[in-house]
Amino acid sequence: MPHLHFLGSLGRRIDRVPALRDRLWRLEEATLERVCRALGAGDPDTVSARGERLGRLIGPRLRKQRHVRRNLATAFPDWPAVRVEAMAIRVWGATGRTMLEYTCIGQICDPAQDRVRVLDLGGIEQVQRTGRPGIFVAAHLANWNLLPVAAARS
Repeated sequence: MPHLHFLGSLGRRIDRVPALRDRLWRLEEATLERVCRALGAGDPDTVSARGERLGRLIGPRLRKQRHVRRNLATAFPDWPAVRVEAMAIRVWGATGRTMLEYTCIGQICDPAQDRVRVLDLGGIEQVQRTGRPGIFVAAHLANWNLLPVAAARS
């Protein structure tokens, strides 16, 4: 069910006034759209770098930071706290890149720009040829969300 993210403090009280709630939803949507458009302006490299800077700035200040640190400490028990913290900041940078890259995913996956290459090591051509469903597994080495878009365009 949709809910307000930035005015979430209104909680369920806002549901009692559907007309106001709907207007606030539209306002929030329009605001987010403008913010995304502004942050996503520019070439993909600039946008991606901007996303990393924002991720590194905002992410460590979120409550989720404790979860990120705990997961890293669990995965790498021999790492000192300083290394876990440094990696957590890198995680937020990568997350920021991924999020802002959505604003220019069309440019990133545009075959004319030759930014993404799909090497068919898993049978994409066979799946396309037969029309039968297939399951593909890919490592999360960059923006893993590019894979389906790039594969569809190849």
